[in-house]
Amino acid sequence: MNTEELAYANQQLAAMLRDGLPLAGALRELAATMGSGELRTELQALESDLAAGRSVAEAVSRRRLPPLYSRLLIAGSRGGDLPAALTLAADHFGALYQRQLRLRTLLIYPALVVLTGLGVTILIAVAQNKLSRDLLGDGSRDSMSSLLTWILPAAFGLIALFGIALAALPPLRRWFAWRCPGIREDRVANLSASVGLMLRQNCPLPEALAVAREIEDDPRIRTELDAWLDHIARGEPPLRPASDRTVLPALLPWLATTRAADLGEGFLRAAEFFHRRAVHRLDLLVNGALPVSLVLLGAVAGVQLFIILSIFAGLLDSLGGFE
Repeated sequence: MNTEELAYANQQLAAMLRDGLPLAGALRELAATMGSGELRTELQALESDLAAGRSVAEAVSRRRLPPLYSRLLIAGSRGGDLPAALTLAADHFGALYQRQLRLRTLLIYPALVVLTGLGVTILIAVAQNKLSRDLLGDGSRDSMSSLLTWILPAAFGLIALFGIALAALPPLRRWFAWRCPGIREDRVANLSASVGLMLRQNCPLPEALAVAREIEDDPRIRTELDAWLDHIARGEPPLRPASDRTVLPALLPWLATTRAADLGEGFLRAAEFFHRRAVHRLDLLVNGALPVSLVLLGAVAGVQLFIILSIFAGLLDSLGGFE
């Protein structure tokens, strides 16, 4: 589901509820202004369920909405302040969209460099082989020159295959996300914000952690959240690390529990901290991508020039042998 569209829809919905419209009527008015898509279909179905007399909790449970959004709607309705819950949801999904946009922007430039490098090096390698056959003959070129001709296309091809595997294989994507600076902090910020939003809506900590566990797709993070839930069930400090080797940073529970009026404020403060760190590290990666790409392309050009010169050197040697 489009997070930008979801954020905008919640802003409009919260404004209509503050103006006094009932939820069903506000959903009807909102859906009428939206383009076709999954979100509009779900909101129209939600409006129909509410118009049929179902409660907000029952109607939301029948819809295919993001888990955090569904729980915020239920919590806001239960607490009697649905506009505030919708505003929190709009801010959260708007910030989530901005982080996703930044990540996509970060990946575009390296992807273009890899694809361009792969295409250019293949074309040059084919041209070099043809030039070598035309000038030196089939048996005159040594194996080292042949290896150098195709080593760069092979390297770019392996990088491109790794990128395709990242996009296609969720386990590999999770492995990469927790090892890439910026992306790792972004995931921690999203997890912390999810817990903080639920706590701000007066949800108990076990329920907030259960929602975060439902959202999270990494089995290791789910294991840590299960450990936190188990600590709560046994009456122990809930945010104590599950073991010495944890995926979530130890700074997260410290920020969530130190100098905060309540846990909800602490988790939201931790989310803001990790979001700033993610933005900073992603900016460093983006700013470092340009000089690294220039050096890489310069190395490609240098290697290809060396191969071409070696072909002409071999040609001159063969011509000298006829004297």
